[in-house]
Amino acid sequence: MKAIALIALLTLASACSCVPGQARPDYWMFSWIMRNGAYRFIVVRESERYAFLNGFRPSFPGHGSMAQAQAQLQALPRGVLVGWGDATCSGLTYPPKDIMRPIELFAAAHKINLLILPGRCDEH
Repeated sequence: MKAIALIALLTLASACSCVPGQARPDYWMFSWIMRNGAYRFIVVRESERYAFLNGFRPSFPGHGSMAQAQAQLQALPRGVLVGWGDATCSGLTYPPKDIMRPIELFAAAHKINLLILPGRCDEH
């Protein structure tokens, strides 16, 4: 399990560094699916990212619904850069487009720079 967390950490770290000239995100948003089919979300500071990823378990309840994810984004300062990462090898994944798109539009409307940074867990 620690190996999976390490792979996720390296994947997400490299995802940010692969965008030439791109600043490192101030915050990170992660999403995952629960057994009941509901998606969960969390927004963490860059300084909390490694601790979150290291301790993440797919059963982690997160902050719940899309409305709660939007509330977390709205509380951030305007103009902030938020990386939305995934690492399917550790259970972090993007929701379907019909859930993702409203979050992307909400972020844009509130002047939050949401940068989708797909992981590379499945590329071996």
